[in-house]
Amino acid sequence: SHIHLIVLLNIVCVFVLTAQEEIEYVFDLIQMDGCKFRYFKIRSGDGAWAKPQVIEFFDTGSRNMFVLEAYFSESSQNSVDLFEKFLVSTPFPQKKIRLRPDNAKGFVNLKRPINELNIKYSLPGGFYLQPDFSRIHAPKDKAHLESSHRGLHYYEMQIIKHFEDRIAKMEPGNIYRNGKKEKISVTYLDVDLETLRQSGLLESYRRQHNEQKHYYSVDGKTSAWVPKEKFDAGLAQYERLSFSADDVRHFTKYGYDKIKAT
Repeated sequence: SHIHLIVLLNIVCVFVLTAQEEIEYVFDLIQMDGCKFRYFKIRSGDGAWAKPQVIEFFDTGSRNMFVLEAYFSESSQNSVDLFEKFLVSTPFPQKKIRLRPDNAKGFVNLKRPINELNIKYSLPGGFYLQPDFSRIHAPKDKAHLESSHRGLHYYEMQIIKHFEDRIAKMEPGNIYRNGKKEKISVTYLDVDLETLRQSGLLESYRRQHNEQKHYYSVDGKTSAWVPKEKFDAGLAQYERLSFSADDVRHFTKYGYDKIKAT
């Protein structure tokens, strides 16, 4: 069936990237981005139908996915919420780490919390989190994430199948791929955002992505590796530090629109 074919494609997990991409090592570059679901809508807070999206933090060198969560927008509050989860999701190496959000306003609001984090934790030759914002309209700056998005779109069919008893209706829709309009079917699932989050489906996708072998073409050469294994091996080469939940809450308060720094 069509669904089984897409599930099979997801399990194979072949990501081929552009030959121009440069090699990045573990924790050299962390990318953050949002990706809107294509094939289903759920109930928003006011009961209207809306397509949710995920925001993720992603290690470029290993392709290991730290965290991803479902939201309805890339707002300041949502991006800062995920930044908090990222900071407590992993130990960090004592080295300079570039963090590349995109240009959405919510992500720009991470500049102050990143600065506060560096004031307390950065040391010469040790940990330092360097904001490295993507250039506007430069997709190649985020090519690794674009590849990850394709895998997520395949996975949507598993989400729909999981909630098949909650299907309210199906309607035709359109997407644009490589500049061409394509007709698709959009499934309306009578669930809310919290139900999607609590289903475990997104965590299952993250774990599946991290623990399966993928094939990548980097700098013109094709290689295969398991993201989690490559990430763990890279991190083990460094002295490490971890952030406390209390410190994280203190730093990230500067990222919310309504809180003015004194």
